[in-house]
Amino acid sequence: MATRTAARATWKSTSDGSTRLSFRSRVATCPKVVEGGARAPASAEGAVSVVAKKGYKLKTNKAAAKRFRVTGSGKVMRRNPMKQHLLEKKSAGRKRKLSNAVVVNDADINNVIGMMPLAKITQ
Repeated sequence: MATRTAARATWKSTSDGSTRLSFRSRVATCPKVVEGGARAPASAEGAVSVVAKKGYKLKTNKAAAKRFRVTGSGKVMRRNPMKQHLLEKKSAGRKRKLSNAVVVNDADINNVIGMMPLAKITQ
């Protein structure tokens, strides 16, 4: 791989669906890296292109992963609020009902999918 100093990188999509990372560097002797790791002659001054078949790495928001659970059928479950403190004034039946998990509302499913892109969630 070519090393650069003071480079600016930009992502560009190509016609075949792959993603290309293009660098503009001030170093004129930087070789051009093409698909497969082969190096082409440094005819373009200061330009380095790296072809990536995969896009960005999908990452799960760890805070969301601790708060939501996906069932086997693809529904997203969450905890009920109001069960953390001030429990003396709440009746036993009310506290018992707050202990059960509930399904996330349809309006919030897209937010959960954005935070947990690798989860098998059905809408």
